[in-house]
Amino acid sequence: MPVVWFCPESPRWLVGKGKDQDALRQQLRLVPSTVDDPDLAIEALKRQMHEQNNEESESFWSILQCFKGRNLVRTELATMIWIIQNMCGSTLVGWASYFMKQAGLATDLAFTMQLVMYIVGMAGTFCAFGLLPMMPRRTLYLLGHMFMVLILGAIGVVGIFQVRLATAGSWTVAVLLIMFNFVYNISVGPLTYTYVTLVPSAPMKTKTIAIARLGYCATTLFTSSIAPLQIAGDSWNWGAKSGLFWGACGVCCLIYSYFRVPETEGRTQSDIDELFEQKVPFRLWGSSEVCGSENASGVHEKTVFDDSSISSANSIASIS
Repeated sequence: MPVVWFCPESPRWLVGKGKDQDALRQQLRLVPSTVDDPDLAIEALKRQMHEQNNEESESFWSILQCFKGRNLVRTELATMIWIIQNMCGSTLVGWASYFMKQAGLATDLAFTMQLVMYIVGMAGTFCAFGLLPMMPRRTLYLLGHMFMVLILGAIGVVGIFQVRLATAGSWTVAVLLIMFNFVYNISVGPLTYTYVTLVPSAPMKTKTIAIARLGYCATTLFTSSIAPLQIAGDSWNWGAKSGLFWGACGVCCLIYSYFRVPETEGRTQSDIDELFEQKVPFRLWGSSEVCGSENASGVHEKTVFDDSSISSANSIASIS
């Protein structure tokens, strides 16, 4: 909680509260490289917020716009990316101590290894801070899926030979689960929230995220119900072999992600809007060029702001 005190305030929120000077300071702090004329950028952001508020205040039934045209694709992406976070095998992490106990570890050792797993997961999240600026988001997301599938498959194979491997098999399962949590927290875990906030259009962002979260919660009901049945010795008694099931789910998630999850690194909200409107294949987003000034000339020519100020405003909106 003390860290929250040091978090920067959103320029978008500050502009909405009439604190233009504070918004300008935060803008220069967060996106200095995109600011050519800060004052014009603030004015452009005000105009963008005004247009968005008009669209959002039409009525409750405007939520139906999330299921029309390109907004339907955006809703699908946001929902599926959040569902994938549940279906990629991360459910086993929530049942880690019980899972390790069923794999053969003593109760106290299983609890200790669960604590180690959470610490390693936190380390993975901090490693993600360094990796994200160094490599494309889509690449990191897909690589994370690939390694998680391999780890889950290995857990399942160890489960098949659990009786022969005895204690060695139990420790192998524990170590593999810790590795899985590290990979998850360095890739799919944090990137899910990045994608969910960037994929929706600005006017429908709140509603799209709400729908996507509903999909996540519905999936949680399924995964949290099926996982204990798989692990429990007095139920399905799959034990570590349940890694094969979640590995198969991970393969499906990987295939979907390869064809449907786009590269958003370095893209402003206007860039993302244009790529959606042009129906550029998601696999090609990373190498696609955008010409916002040409495709949106009908909007830009009606204002006194230049393209650089609009770009700056969109950059602020994308991080807000």
